Amino acid sequence: MKNSLFTSRITFLLRQRNLFLGIGGVLLISNLILASAVFLNDTKTILVPPEINRPIWIKNNTVSSSYLEEQAFFFASLFLNVSPESASHQREMILRHVSSDAHEKVKQFLLSEENRLKKEGLSLSFKPTSIVSNKNKMICTLSGLLTGFIGERRVLHDKKSYCFEFCFTNGFLKILSFEEKAST
Repeated sequence: MKNSLFTSRITFLLRQRNLFLGIGGVLLISNLILASAVFLNDTKTILVPPEINRPIWIKNNTVSSSYLEEQAFFFASLFLNVSPESASHQREMILRHVSSDAHEKVKQFLLSEENRLKKEGLSLSFKPTSIVSNKNKMICTLSGLLTGFIGERRVLHDKKSYCFEFCFTNGFLKILSFEEKAST
């Protein structure tokens, strides 16, 4: 009797142990699957700017065309809507968004433009009329009307096109270059 009771208890304990080992194994496998899903997940980050005209997104090392265009529009206003009084502040704002590879070149360009604006007393205003982007090449071209004033007198009123080249590094869109495109 004691022997059969002992055997039945041992059998019960072995079944219980096997059940818990099975449950533990299933939990371990499900945790491994969830962990791999988290690390291999292709996440898209949705950005919400102050004014939303179209959806914009960032996914891995790619950004939407609308995001490129919005950023190009913002940076064009910093580069081209400038006065002698605001040039140094705008330079500092722009340089925070320039790639380290292009930082010195853009800084020298902005300093020379700032000196020219102060020397001539020139204020610039750019009104974009079209924006074209290529998200694969990370390039955005803005065309519009550049107007320059010295005091109250308009001294410049030309159609111009400017090209931004961007790179996407560590989750941030950075400026690689900004240059005026030749008129065609």
